[in-house]
Amino acid sequence: MHRWFEWFGLEGKFVLTVLLSLLALGMALVFRTPARWLMAAAMLCSSLGDLILANWRGLGSRMPIPSFYAGMLCFIAAHILYAAAFAGLVRRQGASVFNPGGRLALLLAAAVGTAVVIAALRRPGVDLRLLAACTGYLCIIGWMLMNVFALAWSAKGVHILTALGAFSFFLSDVIIGLDTLVHITAYSRYIWWLYPIGQLLMLLFA
Repeated sequence: MHRWFEWFGLEGKFVLTVLLSLLALGMALVFRTPARWLMAAAMLCSSLGDLILANWRGLGSRMPIPSFYAGMLCFIAAHILYAAAFAGLVRRQGASVFNPGGRLALLLAAAVGTAVVIAALRRPGVDLRLLAACTGYLCIIGWMLMNVFALAWSAKGVHILTALGAFSFFLSDVIIGLDTLVHITAYSRYIWWLYPIGQLLMLLFA
């Protein structure tokens, strides 16, 4: 998908992530709700993570820690901000994040995460530090997924599309985990389809 956004000589990933951040900021300025400001901050953190991981203009190389971990920290911040935004929206519905939708998300994240960890442990020479970092990351994105699914369950309507977006975002991270930990690269070409579509649905239908 990012190849469609190679405008003005700029890399498509850069243009696409900047457009998503501008959309999030624009919606925050229009609606001016705490949830919208949190989502705008989350998308800005995501864009920073994108630029670090893509080593845009050498940004990743200038990080004080390896660029993969620096990018991961940016996305951890993004998922925490998204989780806080959607938890607030669930509370506005007078619902609990542990409703059936939230529990389904936790079960899904736990099942997929366990499968990835087992596959990684079965590979010789696995980097245990990297595995621990990715496992912690998965727990955080599972928390975000729980809050979004909880909103979709309690509010229904177009919020179902928000859950679909969060699941798409989750899948993009799972593919990165498979690539990094298990060295399964066959699905990597789908990351920049699942990731921007996921973010877009979350921003538009929250």
